[in-house]
Amino acid sequence: MWEREEDLNIVVETAWQKRNPGSDLGSLSIALKTVTKDLKVWSREKFGHVTRQLEQLRNKLEELECNDPLSNREAILHTKRDLDEVLYREEMMWLQRSRIAWLKEGDRNTKYFHRKAPWRARKNHIEKLKREDGSWSTDQKEMQGMATSYFEHLFMRDDHTDPQEIVDLIEPVVTAQTNSDLCKEYSDEEIGNALFQIGPLKAPGPDGLPGRFFQRNWDLLKEDAIQAVKEFFSSGVMPPGVNDTCIVLIPKVPHPETLKDFRPIGLCNVIYKVVSKCIVNRSRPLLQDLISPSQSAFIPGRMITDNALIAFECLHAINSNADERSSFCAYKLDLSKAYESVEWCFLNNVLLKLGFQSSWVDRIMTCVTSVLYAVRFNGVMSVPFTPTRGLRQGDPLSPYLFLFVVDGLPALIKRKTNSGALEELKICRNAPGISHLLFADDTLLFFKATAEQATEVKDVLETYGRCTGQQINPSNVRSCSLINVRLICRTKLSSSCR
Repeated sequence: MWEREEDLNIVVETAWQKRNPGSDLGSLSIALKTVTKDLKVWSREKFGHVTRQLEQLRNKLEELECNDPLSNREAILHTKRDLDEVLYREEMMWLQRSRIAWLKEGDRNTKYFHRKAPWRARKNHIEKLKREDGSWSTDQKEMQGMATSYFEHLFMRDDHTDPQEIVDLIEPVVTAQTNSDLCKEYSDEEIGNALFQIGPLKAPGPDGLPGRFFQRNWDLLKEDAIQAVKEFFSSGVMPPGVNDTCIVLIPKVPHPETLKDFRPIGLCNVIYKVVSKCIVNRSRPLLQDLISPSQSAFIPGRMITDNALIAFECLHAINSNADERSSFCAYKLDLSKAYESVEWCFLNNVLLKLGFQSSWVDRIMTCVTSVLYAVRFNGVMSVPFTPTRGLRQGDPLSPYLFLFVVDGLPALIKRKTNSGALEELKICRNAPGISHLLFADDTLLFFKATAEQATEVKDVLETYGRCTGQQINPSNVRSCSLINVRLICRTKLSSSCR
């Protein structure tokens, strides 16, 4: 909406000229705060309130038409043009507030947007929360304190985690040439492409500036932004304020009661996202060779539907099997707070063991560990806190780093199958054995429907949790020992897996 005003470019350029000299991300972040401050003043003093302007123009038009419309014809036409412009600005404002992505062109009636925006606000507004003792709290300050305390504990390191058992199973696969390609200096084009890959109107981070601001003013910001990103990859220093993140709570269920029923989405500053995107763009082509073939999510060249088709075939084979002595079962697992419970020590050790150069790993871990969180609860920001573990949902880098974490489970399963402790499912005589399929943080296990095999699976899951900090979500575990397995076998299986 602001882009409809010609003065916007002048305000941004004037504010940018006030910046202090500096070539790092910290100096860039301070300069952006100056721009934000000046834009707020400009919006309040010169741009004005759109809804109020709309009301004034309608009253003016009505007055002109009621008096002498013939003599006021030119003034009426001029007022109608102004009214059309303000109506368009109002439409843009409500379109952005409603967060409707699929609607490209709307009519002048903003009733739909008006409906969607308050609906989103009502849906995300938290009226009450259940305390640990089962009682309800409706006090905003108490609920905000509950949220901050909950996430401080959730992002706190588990001192009992020991990653070594899984790390020992990983083989180095990254070559010296790959490391050389990863660590070479970034070009201006790479950094620019990373910026324009960011959604222009995605929810902004704590600095309040969406990707569209940078993309629209790239000619003005380009030199400083590119220099700052290059400085980070050269020095490895993330200045304070750049990686600040706002946690917003999105309901996962229709009627959330506790904080576990909300998905914490991290809103990062765009300038940090540029750094993160640069790392992602260089890392993604390597994932095909680094991540287990059983993983189908986020990897170029693989589709999540591939694993879905394999799962259908495996379930059909289990259903079609009439011999109880060779009956198999499927076991669906879901990790509890998968991203938030990632232990940094495990991630760091896995990346180093794979053979990544230490300087590249240091840049990645700086992005992960330099974060400062603040929870936005019903529009109010809480006291910031520093985490000691976890990945952010909302950071472009997180989904790809999580693949390295969850890949520890296939390593443990492979050790069991190689030793004969676990038997793989084969849908026919010459088919490859299938013991597990991964869908990002969801897992589907196949093993023989016996209590002994279930015990081995339980041992794998306990080892995986002990090494990575990941825990199975018991409310989302589904055992599918199918129709042709006797009830006694199903009972033993379920009790053993618990």
